[in-house]
Amino acid sequence: MSNYWTQLLPTMSANRYYKITSYGAALKGNKHRLLNAFNVRAISAERRALMMAMAMIETNTMSPGERDTTKDTNTDGSANASIFNLSEDMLNQLGYSGNIHLLDPITSLPDVVGLINKGINIWGVTRMLNFVRGGRAAFNDGVSYGAVDYRNAVATILKVIDMFPSLMSDDRRVEIYVRHQ
Repeated sequence: MSNYWTQLLPTMSANRYYKITSYGAALKGNKHRLLNAFNVRAISAERRALMMAMAMIETNTMSPGERDTTKDTNTDGSANASIFNLSEDMLNQLGYSGNIHLLDPITSLPDVVGLINKGINIWGVTRMLNFVRGGRAAFNDGVSYGAVDYRNAVATILKVIDMFPSLMSDDRRVEIYVRHQ
């Protein structure tokens, strides 16, 4: 059994209510595309689980059509890209200077997971998750925009993946309600 939760977020509670739900072939296929992207970028096993947990929070089937498009016209760095809903500001801080929406298609997942991995290398897991959840404010203070709740949800999903490793590749999603902020 893996121990990703305590390896990646050792001080974070993992006590959120969750349920496991099947989403069929669409989710299973997209998980395999994500796993292939991990292979392309040689992402470590624990970071694969972390990114899988992040993707489970953001969409039901890890499909680009389910990403948060509500900020697409924003020019303040808060526009989101990819199934991970990464902010333009975060992507720019990681050195990405292209059109962020080129990262939306599933075929761009190798570039996206490479950028997330770079964020972990530079900032560590906690600060990277804070940036994903609440932009620069949460990156700086660790609490804005529900960053603690988001980290707890990620930790809970990691704990569930530790218990049920098949969640990395099957058609099921660990569902946790994380309030949209």
